[in-house]
Amino acid sequence: MALPILTVNDIAEDGVSLACELGADELALGPDDARIPGQVSLSVELVKVESSVYVTGQLCGVLVEECVRCLREFEEVIRLPFSVEYRESESLSRQPAKHSTRERRGALAEESAVGEENVYPLSGSRVELGEMLREQILLARAMHPVCREDCQGLCPVCGQDLNERRCGCAERGRETPFAVLQKRRDGPYGKI
Repeated sequence: MALPILTVNDIAEDGVSLACELGADELALGPDDARIPGQVSLSVELVKVESSVYVTGQLCGVLVEECVRCLREFEEVIRLPFSVEYRESESLSRQPAKHSTRERRGALAEESAVGEENVYPLSGSRVELGEMLREQILLARAMHPVCREDCQGLCPVCGQDLNERRCGCAERGRETPFAVLQKRRDGPYGKI
């Protein structure tokens, strides 16, 4: 099922609940964003309050990640609960004109600290969920994904995957910025 695009008028007083299966193309994921091998399930509830629409739900599925240590691909199960607000574009930037520029900046900073990052603009009167869901997936991904906590990674000399087997390379000591000082201290005349 394609991602539904609802208008504010489609949302009843008691709200609207939706459940559907989505693919990566419907979530507007680019090739560098995240790989979803199959479908993800979306359950969402939309509630209209005055000129805003509050959206809560959960996105469940599988992501394919690449381990930063051994470079193997692995699958990670995701369960992403979310809660966001959609507002009219003018209410996002509306500030009273009687305040000075400095006061407006302070008010904007205060609003963003409270959770302004979870506010999205309404496109006309449409609630478009695609970009919001894409952002939720990207924000939930690990910055340094690892296939398992005890992953040994690759040998820095020959590139052998150390999870499969040990290589014959001699382990070198790690070079630190202070190695030059160590060599100087241990100079040709012995330790200082």
